[in-house]
Order: sequence, then structure tokens, then C-alpha cells
Amino acid sequence: MHTSSEPDDLQAQFHEVVIVGNGPSAITLSYLLAGNWPYYARAGAASDGVIPDHLHRKLSAHPTVSILEQDLEYLSEGLEGRSNNPVSVLFDTLNHPGADFGADEHSTIRWVYRPERAVDHLVLGRGPPGGVWQKMTGDLLTVSLGSWMELPGLGFQQWCLDNDRSRARVTDVARYYAAYVQTMGLSDHFRDSTLVTSVRRLGSSPEDSRLTVVPGSGQPIGRPLAAAAPLWIVEGLRAGADDQLERFRVAARRVVLACGTSDVPSRLGCPGEALPFVCHTLSTMEALLASGGVTGTLLVIGAGLSAADVILAACRRGVPVVHAFRRRATDRALIFYRLPRALYPEYHQVHQMMRDGGRSCCHYRALAQARVLRIDPDGLVTLATGDGPAQVRVSHVAVMIGAQPGLQFVDDQTVLGDSAGATADGRARPLPVDAFTHESENAPGLYAMGPLVGDNFVRFIQGGALAIAAHVARDRGEGGASEERAATEELMPISAPLGAGS
Repeated sequence: MHTSSEPDDLQAQFHEVVIVGNGPSAITLSYLLAGNWPYYARAGAASDGVIPDHLHRKLSAHPTVSILEQDLEYLSEGLEGRSNNPVSVLFDTLNHPGADFGADEHSTIRWVYRPERAVDHLVLGRGPPGGVWQKMTGDLLTVSLGSWMELPGLGFQQWCLDNDRSRARVTDVARYYAAYVQTMGLSDHFRDSTLVTSVRRLGSSPEDSRLTVVPGSGQPIGRPLAAAAPLWIVEGLRAGADDQLERFRVAARRVVLACGTSDVPSRLGCPGEALPFVCHTLSTMEALLASGGVTGTLLVIGAGLSAADVILAACRRGVPVVHAFRRRATDRALIFYRLPRALYPEYHQVHQMMRDGGRSCCHYRALAQARVLRIDPDGLVTLATGDGPAQVRVSHVAVMIGAQPGLQFVDDQTVLGDSAGATADGRARPLPVDAFTHESENAPGLYAMGPLVGDNFVRFIQGGALAIAAHVARDRGEGGASEERAATEELMPISAPLGAGS
């Protein structure tokens, strides 16, 4: 990466792909771009119902062709799952067969290291690999089963010796993601402690006429490359020696937005929201509860999993909770209806408390169809509810109504479509992308994945990585079932960590 503290340094090092964000979605994409390709492990075997018969037949027709090279739209037809993105459902069907029905089947994906297919790429993150997971603290259980948090090629339970619980603690997962990058030989692609300040098309700034693009060899290649294909320019700051901030500038044929939606907590927009006893992040609220800092009634606003986590943490400590949420407790759009009861009993306990108004818990009171009107400095909160006006006096307020992606660094905000705002209940709108490539509908060469396109669970984000990696390979002339290799071709299965710089 080219860095400079001089504002007039107009060089940019070229990378085929630059990924903004270093959470699980970015890590998975890096693994694929490093030359690790997925193959169907049960091709040729008799169908046993673990994988839908029609999908098994399609994949068995090309047993030596990587899933990444095949027609993902064709493979995704007729599949159903808990994601709105078809390639995410496809990947999850193969990676976690029958998971939503309680099955504990092994993945049907075999990973093969093909170094000749590696794509030059760079991953930019603010902190250590893992993204928002590195910001979480304490022993809160994750919402997914431990095995569902793992990334390709390195089983979570294999890595974590403490495997006596069916779900992992957030601190375990954060450590696993950081270790994954090093164990799988991806470290050379990652740049930590970076802050991206601008993503723009080359040619959109007057200074671009003087810009020189520099390849990895360090030899200038200048304007001819820029003219040959549309490029993107990514600029930002990174921590240098002695913690001094240095500027950097890179050029890329493709930019992938994988920075999640947790950067900017959603706001109520009511008077008093900026008061010091109003909290907007789960980690801060968890620390406050753990320290005994909540000495009176806690008002929790929201009906998602973060709100449920706060309620559970407060109830365990005997803290009285008033829970306000905009929907009816029986609204089928609530996330609780998407979680199997047998696997997530504590979240369904919160949902039951919401439905019965708190009769099942003496420390809990529900206010359905509620909207906060104002928060006074003395802790008096005024709300409008389905049953009329209400006032509660509290010691703290936890506003858990979602978050928005911090995408202000995208210079041309029109490429984001309507996703720059939020829905009525505070959720981020997915970016408009092609369902099978995840390329932006408004800006060729710009991609989005993970929470930015509505995939909030780690088990589904890997499908977005598959969609993007397949599109990159196809554009480079490496994809397509017509390139089926002979069945006798020797492939190198991954049985040990890859070497650095893969």
C-alpha cells in the first residue's frame, strides 16, 4: 500500500480488488480470492436427501467443476432459506445441510487450493480482523450456534478448545476471526488500523489527470492502465510509526463494501436523546450493567436481538425493565419468528414476555406500539402507545433500534440508491445489487455484501463472497462450466494451513 503524509503525492498502488471492512464477510471473500475454491463433495454419490435432489443432480453433472465456476442462478433455483439473497441460501444449503430443522450434518463443500486462480486484493479494516466482533466485550452468547460462526477451512470447535457450550461467547468468536486470517495465510492481504475517507471513480476529481498508478512491482504504469478500464480510487488514513496518521491511496478495478451496518447507531430523533443516561450501543450497555451502574428502572427501546440481549442481561441482575417497541408483539416481521425455538429458548422467552405484557416476569413491563416523545433530564420519559400516552421514570435508557452503515466515504452517494436512509423501524435498507453477483446496480465495479445487502448472520454472508468471487473469476475468463477439467486432473485439497502470501 502506498502511504504518504504529503498531500500532493499523486501515486496510487494498483490492486485488482479492494475490500473495505475486515469482518467475517471480508475475511471469507479474501479466502476465496486467495485461490481457495469450493467443490461439491458428494458429486457422484447416491442422493440421501441431505441436499435437495434437484440441486444434487445439478452439481453431480459437473463433478470436477468448482461451484464458483458454475451458473449460480441455475443452482439457486427452487431453494428456500432464511436469507433473501439466493446465493446465500445456496451456500448455506451446501455448508449447513438441514440446519434450520435441527440437523447436524457435515458440510458438503470440499475446499481446494488453486494458487493459479488467486486474485490480487487488499482488505482495509479499522481494527484487527473480525470487524464489529472485535468491539464486543464480555460473555454474551452469540445468536448463532458456534459451528455457524465458523469460516471456510477452519472449524470453530477445532480451533476453540472450550467447546462445552452449544453457542460461543462473543469474545471467543472475535479471537477466532483474528486467528483465522493468520492461520489461513491471509495476513499479507490485510491492513489494520486504517480509516477509508473516500471511494470514487477515477476521473471524478481534477487531480486525477496527474495521478500515476503504480503496480506491485513499484514501476509506474501511469495513465494507459487507467484508460484501458474503469478504475476506482480509495483514499484514507492509516496508523504509521509512533501512531502517526499517514495518508494512503490505492487504485482498484473493483471495490467491495463489506463494512457492515453497525457504524452509526440509529436515533429516535426525540428531545433529550443526547442526555448522558441514554445509551445507543450494546457493548456500552453491557459494561454498564456488569459494573452495577444501572441502579433503577431501565427503559429498553427496540424489538431486535440487541434489545433482547439487554433485557436478558438486566433481568439476570434483577434490574427492572420497561420495554418499548413500535410493532405489535405478534407481528410476524419480528426476528423471533425466524429463530427456531429449540435452539434459541432465551430469545423466545423475551418474545413471550413481550406477548403477555410482562405477566411472566415480575421485573418486566412491555409497552407495545410505543413511540418515545421526549426524555427529560430527571429521567421522566413520555411515550405514545397503542393504549394512549404513558410516562415512566427511569435511571437509564437503552436505545437498541439498529444501526446504519457509515458510507459517507462513498463520494457519489447516488450509487447507494435509497439505502442511505433507514426503514421506519430503524433498520438499514439493503444496497441495490444484482442478486447473483452482488455488483451495484448503479455503479459497475462496486460491490456490497454482508449486512449491507441484508445478510446479518455469519452463516449466510459466505454466499455473498461466493457471488462476488464467481463474478470476478468470470470477468477474468476463468469461470464457466464449459471449462470443465478432466476428472483425472490433480487438485490439492486443503488439509493444512496455507502459506503466507497465498
